Amino acid sequence: MAEHTLFAGNARHWSGKPVSKQEMLDLLRKFLTPEKMAGPVHYVYTIDRDEKRRKRMYLLRLCWFIAETPFRCAASFDGVHGEREFHGGEIFAGGYNSVNTMIHPERAVYGGFTLVFHLHHVRLHYCFFRYGKEETNCFYHTLKPADGVLLQMVKALDMLIREPSPDKDERVKLLIEAIGKQVLAEQENEADEVSDTIARRIKILMDHNFHCGIDCSLVCEALHVNRSYASKLFHESYHVTMTEYLQSLRIHAVKQLLKNEQKLTLEEISTACGFTRPGYMIRLFRKHTGMTPGEFRKRN
Repeated sequence: MAEHTLFAGNARHWSGKPVSKQEMLDLLRKFLTPEKMAGPVHYVYTIDRDEKRRKRMYLLRLCWFIAETPFRCAASFDGVHGEREFHGGEIFAGGYNSVNTMIHPERAVYGGFTLVFHLHHVRLHYCFFRYGKEETNCFYHTLKPADGVLLQMVKALDMLIREPSPDKDERVKLLIEAIGKQVLAEQENEADEVSDTIARRIKILMDHNFHCGIDCSLVCEALHVNRSYASKLFHESYHVTMTEYLQSLRIHAVKQLLKNEQKLTLEEISTACGFTRPGYMIRLFRKHTGMTPGEFRKRN
């Protein structure tokens, strides 16, 4: 049976390409309409409330489906695993640890807009597939997770979707719309600084930890941000790549130690400046300065 997971991803790699905040907010506005809220709601959650598992997963997931053809989806609907047929205009409200799998995607034309409330950020995602082939797949991650009013709304919806009441759809739709508008308002009101917040956080982390042997992937993982997205923001803010900046920090530190600590060996200097191998430090130093560390030390 052919199948795949829609809106899938993890902390190391996200399906799709990162786009600007404004682009994703424009898409969100198109789904916060009475027409898009008119369809039926499907409630997806698992019965398992284990706290250790909860901490590793997201808090809540909301999907507005679009479809030119019906498609089947497998998930834990109302806490019981099964399959249902979806059409355009239907809404998916999923609690933490809920997983939906598309059945035979090669037979359908479908997609949707998603809000995923992770523990470290809110993910805005839009995608569209035509008979198993990706046509559009993009996302934006907010700079911080849901908090304050938004977090209380998310927790309230997580509880509401588990109510056994048969007439809860109207209340759920109102809350979903309110959550979408709150995300929109908070992102619109967020200050857009020349030096992007993510870029500044990356720079600060590198400034204080370059000597610890970190690399760009570890920096992005520590900040829970996509590597390609972070690279784009960092270059736009500082006009240099993350790798180039990290290398420049280490080469500057090597120069200082070569001038001021005559008794240190090249191996000790390499370790102190975050290089994994002295040979690599020597090659990089020559590339940046045009001379070997030994030649630099003699001249200074």
